[in-house]
Amino acid sequence: MTVSLASTFGSYLHGTPIVPPWEFAVNRQVYYGTLGELSMYSKVHGRNITIPFHLHGFATHVLLQTEIASITSRMGETGTLTVDLGGGDSSTYPYCTFEGFDQEENPWLDASGTNGWQVRGTLKFRQKGQ
Repeated sequence: MTVSLASTFGSYLHGTPIVPPWEFAVNRQVYYGTLGELSMYSKVHGRNITIPFHLHGFATHVLLQTEIASITSRMGETGTLTVDLGGGDSSTYPYCTFEGFDQEENPWLDASGTNGWQVRGTLKFRQKGQ
């Protein structure tokens, strides 16, 4: 199970992509003294794609922070986003730009000693309208 855009973001746990509808501009106008409204629609512009992402298995806090910095350094990278969900399932999204990794919590150490230092967050992408 991997997420890749030009190259992989590592073999970490991730969820399915959250893909909203395409965004497009709408202009609605109501004129005084008339019934109804005038609506003008444009072509689609783009959409934000997010993927829940769980970095785990780091022996030290410093190693985890180094990986977060490595992922963050890829901001602005463009290409086709590919999300492998395992079992032969995958999704592709062309014309995407990586917009960063948002941490959803402070990094923490798994007390069982199994998963090491870890943090959950979200990979953020912007897909250009076609």
